[in-house]
Amino acid sequence: MSKAPARMGPAETTWYSSARGANAAMDLWMIAGDCHGVPDVVGDSVAEDEHVEILSQGVSVWNRWRSGHDDVRPDLTEADLTNQQLWEADLSGADLTGASLKVANLGRANLAGATLVHADLEKAFLHQAGLERADLSWAYLKGATLSSARLIEAKAEHANFRKADLDYADLSGAKLCPADLTEATATDATFAEADLTGALLTEANLRGASLYNAILTEADLEGANLVETFVEGASLSRANVYGTAVWNLHGAPLDQLDLTITPYRESTLTVDNVRVAQFVYLLLKNAEIREVIDTLGKKAVLVLGRFSERKSVVAGLRERLRELGFAPIVFDFEQPSQRDLTETVSTLAGLSAFIIADLTAPRSIPQEAQAVIPAYSVPFVPIIQSGEPIYSMFQDLWSRHDWVMTPLEYTAIDELLPVLEREVVAPALKLAGQLADRKRSTMSVRSIGES
Repeated sequence: MSKAPARMGPAETTWYSSARGANAAMDLWMIAGDCHGVPDVVGDSVAEDEHVEILSQGVSVWNRWRSGHDDVRPDLTEADLTNQQLWEADLSGADLTGASLKVANLGRANLAGATLVHADLEKAFLHQAGLERADLSWAYLKGATLSSARLIEAKAEHANFRKADLDYADLSGAKLCPADLTEATATDATFAEADLTGALLTEANLRGASLYNAILTEADLEGANLVETFVEGASLSRANVYGTAVWNLHGAPLDQLDLTITPYRESTLTVDNVRVAQFVYLLLKNAEIREVIDTLGKKAVLVLGRFSERKSVVAGLRERLRELGFAPIVFDFEQPSQRDLTETVSTLAGLSAFIIADLTAPRSIPQEAQAVIPAYSVPFVPIIQSGEPIYSMFQDLWSRHDWVMTPLEYTAIDELLPVLEREVVAPALKLAGQLADRKRSTMSVRSIGES
């Protein structure tokens, strides 16, 4: 085990230079928020020979020495620990400034309070390592494995975590401004109250992660995966969310003003809600939004009903509609929802080619039909199981609106599915065509006396 050569190469100071592409104005690396610029170079500092020698004898010898010298801070400055087996090593409080730990096995090692400024940890293995309050400023951790590691209140300003594995890691309160987590995986990781101001999270996988009260102001989230991510109290203002996947976010961000939804090559456009960012950008691409609406209008079929006790009905309808080339959207009124039901159903109805509504044992159907039918001239195909009464108010809707079809009675789902195309789909599409023709027709003006 020897001392590392004088300094790491240019990697630790240039790895971020092209991260934001040609848009140099977006580069926040030198000064961002409260983060500092390039730290002082280590200079001629070298490791304590005695400490390097003890560590070279193995982890068991090292840990015994540490237990008897708890008042000594290990000096491993710029030590060459490349590819070393340091599993469960007690390196707490150690000075590893500028050390080379490339491909080292630091699984379950104790690095709490250690100084790792400018350390090279490329592809190092730090699974379940303890890095609480460690200083990783300007450290190089590209491709490192930090799954289930504890980086609570760690300082990692300007650190490079590109393509690192941070799955299930705990970075609560960590200072990561502006760290580079490009293409890192951090599924189910915790960033609660972490400072990610100006951080690069391009194409990072944060699925299921917690960003509770985290600061992501001016962060670059282009192409990141935030599916089912917890964002309660997070600060997202002025972040770049172009291409960010935000399905089923949990919680409400503290602020999300001026979110950039366009790539750096285009004129900047901002919105104030991360959940609608994708949709607003789609609206800008007129050809694309027309294609989306046209596709939905031809292929989407809204299926309404109370299916909690009759799962075979919804399963059968869904599968048969798929076989016929449609995209069924099933809305079961028994399912819990935090949204207003009428608003949800109305939105879906307006995007559908036609609607199939099972009137059997209705609960919410009367309310939803009353809201949807008068508002949208979309074919409404009611079906009902034999022996069940049709609720009284439906007669009025049927008589007043031409797009409400005569209810179709069925004895069992197995009877309905084989004839679904003939008895439901074909009549609905025919009616949809007639309604479309009427919308396209030009209204004429008649004169007095014309019959």
